[in-house]
Order: sequence, then structure tokens, then C-alpha cells
Amino acid sequence: MSNLKIVVIGAGSASFGLETMGVLLKETALAGSTLALVDMNELGLAQIHTLAQKMTDEWGTNVTIVSTTDRRNVLADADFVIVSIETGPREKLWRIDHEIGLRHGISHYAENGGPGGFFHMARNIPPLMGIAHDMVELCPDAWLINLTNPLPRLTRAVTKYTPLKTVGLCHQVMYGYTLVGMVVGPSLGIDTPTYDELFVDRSKRHEFEERVLERISIRSAGLNHFIWALGIHDRETGDDLMPLVKRELAKLPAQVVPLTRAVYDALGTLPLGGDTHMSEYLSWLHNPTSKYNGWNRYGLHVYDWAKNEAKRDAMWGRIMAMIDGSEELVAATDFASMGAHAIITGILQDKRTYWQAVNLPNAGYISNLPDGVVVEVPGLIDRFGVTGVPVGDLPPAVAELCRREAALVDMVVDAAVLGDRDL
Repeated sequence: MSNLKIVVIGAGSASFGLETMGVLLKETALAGSTLALVDMNELGLAQIHTLAQKMTDEWGTNVTIVSTTDRRNVLADADFVIVSIETGPREKLWRIDHEIGLRHGISHYAENGGPGGFFHMARNIPPLMGIAHDMVELCPDAWLINLTNPLPRLTRAVTKYTPLKTVGLCHQVMYGYTLVGMVVGPSLGIDTPTYDELFVDRSKRHEFEERVLERISIRSAGLNHFIWALGIHDRETGDDLMPLVKRELAKLPAQVVPLTRAVYDALGTLPLGGDTHMSEYLSWLHNPTSKYNGWNRYGLHVYDWAKNEAKRDAMWGRIMAMIDGSEELVAATDFASMGAHAIITGILQDKRTYWQAVNLPNAGYISNLPDGVVVEVPGLIDRFGVTGVPVGDLPPAVAELCRREAALVDMVVDAAVLGDRDL
């Protein structure tokens, strides 16, 4: 599509840059388009630009690659703007957020919820809103595809304070497929790695997720990183798999997803976001002096900052190896995509694509949550854009937990955008 322009802001990071290029530049529908890469990190940006150029040359997708450190140079007339940014240094600031909580008697994961989630949001809202305001001026009809955490808060800021067409994307729902597949895969004849293999080897986990997705359908909804299974079915037979999930989940070793299992037992609805992410929205877990100390009781752990910083350095090594030819280029199928490519091609080609999880302002999609709050539901993508699939009511207890978090999101977003300390 010769006149199409896609701007990728935050392209100069190892994980996001590599995965995004590996997906978009395999899409034949984007032939003839322009892919504009933006990042303040000049070295990282130059490396991803070189990689992207090599991908389009070797894969023959005929995409024009440009790059700049100033987004205003490329935003004019953009059709889609993908944003994945982070006020850095990421690991250092995240660790500080966690340590501040500890000094005040709060032990928490500190990425998306609790005081650490507020600090994280407050750092990322100003640059994201700067991007959004530039888009209103330079490309008001473009879609903003937000991948930046805390996703519901940042997506809410843009949808509440600008008229931009906006969707938030996250692949955490695929963790739900990993969990369900791990539990019922052997019963359904799905080749299932061990628990340790799934959570050590990323590529093996992604391959497993694809196998599970082919066989099992999960209908989920809630808030990002706080989603819940409303239905699980066998695609081949149509059978309801929830009874099997419940039975087999109870057989897992006690140390496997203990918080997920405890919440499932208490509420009767299976959470899919994983123990650490879910814990961010359950404040009763955050008191380390309580006899119910959730972190000890459920084996929760903080983000491994040093390990993940080392992983990112290793990924830069892979990128350089792909550039110099000592390692093969990685195609889209080798990564679990956030879904930006599905949004773009679905709209351009009027595909009416079904996507597992999109984050949008509620418009009756979850009928017992307020309209306007950003919810995560399945989505349909066509020439009209991205529309949530109505799922009806969440179970009452789950809805109340989500309602409280959504109310908090509105308050902290207002405080950050308006600079209002009284809020």
C-alpha cells in the first residue's frame, strides 16, 4: 500500500524493536508503505534501522525505512502510530519504586498497581501525552496503538483527554493460554512441556501457546493484567473445558500458581494474568508484617531486574548477529506479537479480524462496569476500526474488584494529566 505511513515510537529498544520489525516486515500487505522509526537512543535506533532495512531487503516486502530522533519530523500524515516507550533507566527506577514501597510498609510488584504503578504512570504519561498532542496537530486521523505500561492508565489518559482513535495492546492473555494448556494439554493430546521448560525457554513457550490456541478457545475479559476466564472450550468438539480445568488445576504441585488457585477457589472465576501481575491489584497482599503476608504465603517475587537487564544486553547481541549475517533473521512467527500488525492489516483490508484482547474505553462491552473506563475484551477489527466484543456481566465479585481499580485509574490519571496534587 504505497501511501501508507506507520510510525513506531520507541523503536530503538532491543525487545520491542526486534519483535515489531519481525512482525511488520513480514506483512505483504504493507508492501510499498513507509515505516518511520523514532527513538531518543541514537545508537539503538541506528541498529534497529539497519536491521529493518536488511529484513525488508531479504524478505522482499518493499517497505521504505526511515528513522529520526524527532517524532515531529515523521508524524505528519501518519496512518498508524505504535508507541512503546519507557522513561529510563527502566530497571533502576523500577527497583527504586519497589524500595520506596518497602520503606512505607508495602511489598508489591510495583509496575502497574500500588504506589509503584502510580510512579511508573506519572513518569510515562507526560511523554505519551506529548506524542498524543503532536498527533492531534499533525495526524489527527491516525490510530494510536499504545503498548506502554501501565497500559490501562496510559490508554485512559489518551482516550479521556484527546479525540484520537486509540487502542491498547498487551500479550498477557497468552499467559492464560499457557496456564490452561499446561493444565489440560495432556488430557487433550497437546504436546506439553514441563512447567520449568515453559518458563525458562521463551521460544518453547511461544510455540506451546500457538498449539494451545489452535485447539482451545478462551473467552476472557476484565482489566489489563487483571483478566478473567468467562469460558474455555475445545475448538474441535465444542466441549466446555472448565470442569476439566478445575479438576486438573487442583492436581498441580502446591508451588505452581498458588495465588491464581486461591483466588479461583474463593471467587469461582479463573484469573488469567498470572500471580505477580494479579497481586498488584489485591492490596491485602502488600503488607509484609501481616500474618497473612501474601508474598511469603503465595511465593510471590519481585521482577529480576539484573537478570532482565542481562537478557536485554543478550538480545542486542542477537540483533548485531542478524545484522552481520552470523544469525538468521527472525520472522514474525518466532515471536508472540502484541497485535499491532493485526490492527493495521485488519483495518486496511477490512478483514473483520477477531483478536483475543484489546484495551478500549468501555462502551457496554462489560455491562456491569462503567462506560469510558478502559477494559480488556476480545476485539473485532475491520475498516471501521477496532470494536470490543460485548461479553455481558462479569461475575459480581470480579466486577467489584475491577470497578475499584477502574475508579482508581480515573483518579490517578486525572492527577497526573492535570498536575493536581489534591487528587
